Amino acid sequence: PRLTGRQINAASITLSVDGQTIAAVPGESIAAAMTAAGLRQLREDRLGKPRGLFCGMGACFECRVSIDGGPPQRACLTPVRPSLSVRTIQYREPVPASQPDSRELETETIRCDVLVIGAGPAGATAACELAAAGRNVVVLDERRDAGGQYFKQMIAAVSASGPDDRQYREGRNLIERLQRSPARLIAGATAWGAFRTASGQLEIAASAGQAAYRIQAGELIAATGAYESVPPFPGWTLPGVMTTGAAQSLVRAYRVAPGRKVLIAGNGPLNLQLACELVRAGVDVVAVAESAPAPLPGRALAAAAAFAASPSLMLRGLGYLARLRRHGVPVLFGHHVHSAKRDAGLVEAAVAPLDDSGRLSDKAAKRFSADALCLGYRQVPSSELLRALGSEAEILPTGAPAARRDSVGRTNLPGVYAIGDGGTPGGAQVAAIEGKLLADAMLGNNADHGRMRRLNRHRRFQQNLWTLFHAPTPSSLTDADTTVCRCESVNAETLRKLVRGGVRD
Repeated sequence: PRLTGRQINAASITLSVDGQTIAAVPGESIAAAMTAAGLRQLREDRLGKPRGLFCGMGACFECRVSIDGGPPQRACLTPVRPSLSVRTIQYREPVPASQPDSRELETETIRCDVLVIGAGPAGATAACELAAAGRNVVVLDERRDAGGQYFKQMIAAVSASGPDDRQYREGRNLIERLQRSPARLIAGATAWGAFRTASGQLEIAASAGQAAYRIQAGELIAATGAYESVPPFPGWTLPGVMTTGAAQSLVRAYRVAPGRKVLIAGNGPLNLQLACELVRAGVDVVAVAESAPAPLPGRALAAAAAFAASPSLMLRGLGYLARLRRHGVPVLFGHHVHSAKRDAGLVEAAVAPLDDSGRLSDKAAKRFSADALCLGYRQVPSSELLRALGSEAEILPTGAPAARRDSVGRTNLPGVYAIGDGGTPGGAQVAAIEGKLLADAMLGNNADHGRMRRLNRHRRFQQNLWTLFHAPTPSSLTDADTTVCRCESVNAETLRKLVRGGVRD
């Protein structure tokens, strides 16, 4: 459904989905238009089971559809256009490998001093600083617009009666700064390969629409951000089950709700923010299930330390809780998603109490019926390109793999850096400061001690925040038939048999 308070500033258009005509708004994604129309199935897996929008940021490839009879494209990243014909596809269904009128792409070779991959808070800040100092900078970003996941802006064709909040304003300022800078931004680009030439030159292969690029850079900054990792459980592949980030993209960029009734489950303050944004827009949030136990009184010291590090952010979080209480939304601390099934078009989900040892109490599970189940658990750095180049890795306290780096983002590879959530997830404030500090280091500037203090303060806040939201790791939520590998529909029992048989790779 379209959110209340949404105003359309442009004439709507129509597109066809499996022969059904639906209305859309210029600039929104195909996934947003289909969600607004109540069309949740986007494809079928190899078992013939339906799949829908999941990550909403182009990482999982669950939302591939055939467009105008062509090869599969990601519906969450592809904008609508008039008279578009969309077809949902089955597993390995024959589709053209290319458009009928396609031709071999001419590859543009670009040489630059610094290539920045990712135009979020970290990458855009570093690019602006380096370009202003005279470096030849190229920026690649997979989204159509700069800003990353956190600073995504509302599309031009839509306005909302709600407040133009600080998150929008800060993002808009950063995006405009990048657009004014001498840096070259290539948007809608996928960096699909990272190499070292025989002479030691860094080379990145990328494509953007009908353009192909071969970028040779003296130095590489990976500001690739992070993606959400959801623990598998029965029903997690159903249409209508999506990440919190996917739901936020729908709400903040397109003013589209994931459903009229929404259940949110996960760990961390982002879920509370989403719940408040949905409530403010008139959506019925049936509950928020937070895996961490209630913070007070048991975690009062962490709460006090987080407040001392950033009073404004803590007050914002308390405001989320107060708003949800005013609207009668139950916040179930110490509860974790247990299972989901689909019945009559609705997601029937269960959340169960989680004890300190990670056991879920099935008998005490609470059951909810909703159009959508939004899940926000662990953030995992997108370090694929760094791994392709041979970067050393480390395991973060969350259990996620990340590139090993020093205090300003240097990896073990000469001329290769990792900053922002693509290095260690720490939020937009940390990412932006890391971008500025890395630029200073690359330019040989003296360290800004005031900026270092702000970075350390934000990192202390993050450390205490996640002490406040620390949750036990649940014991396996999977039964024998639960899908673990979403791409190939491999279930838990198949994997367990392989492990018992000695398979380790």
